Amino acid sequence: MFRQFAASIALLSFTSAYAAGPMVTQSADVMDRGDCRGEAQWQRSQASNDWGRVDASVRSVELACGVGWGTQMALSGTWGKWSSPQFLILPSRADGRSLSSKTRLWQSETGAGALALTVVLGEERRDDLQTGMGAPVTQRNRALGLAYSQTLGERHRVHANLMSDVVGFGSSEKAEAWGLAYEFAATPTVSLLAETHGKQHIKPTQALGLRWTPTANWELGAMAARPRGENGNGAKSHEVKLSTAYRF
Repeated sequence: MFRQFAASIALLSFTSAYAAGPMVTQSADVMDRGDCRGEAQWQRSQASNDWGRVDASVRSVELACGVGWGTQMALSGTWGKWSSPQFLILPSRADGRSLSSKTRLWQSETGAGALALTVVLGEERRDDLQTGMGAPVTQRNRALGLAYSQTLGERHRVHANLMSDVVGFGSSEKAEAWGLAYEFAATPTVSLLAETHGKQHIKPTQALGLRWTPTANWELGAMAARPRGENGNGAKSHEVKLSTAYRF
């Protein structure tokens, strides 16, 4: 039970590295050739069930650049660790890296709507989840999906994601993942964010946050979420995420 519980928390943490922070849901936006975006994220999670508590933290960095032909490529690295004080478990770690792409498939004449194809190839190396002292396990992840974005008026924007062939921790089975997000431009520099996202056999996560753009190049974000883990494990959890990005 504990191994399965900790694995679901790790999986929820690592999926956030594949989208522009602080949200997990991707937009269909594609950068022009030569434009780049560097981003760093920090995430802190705590989850508990009848068996105990898990504390987790994840750091990630990503560099994405437009390469032309309506496509952008991104490289990312992720470093996470978690532990359980009740079980006196030594901190377990997981390091990941990924190569992802996003290609524009369609865009409306006004630019208000867009559809993009997303591809993620990743590899993660983690310690044993139960003792923190087992032999490291390496696992390769892959995902193919669609991202749709639609602007509604001057202040409202929605995003929808659907992904498949996602390989998660502790399983080699295929699964479906999805995400829905909403942005409200409260001011010219501040947007309020709301999203829900989920994966097969995992209850949906709800999150609220904001994004601040103090200059044309800098972007800061914060998000609070309530992941709920695998169906039936009775877990209660909360998550806080901070992000910063620079466009050049």
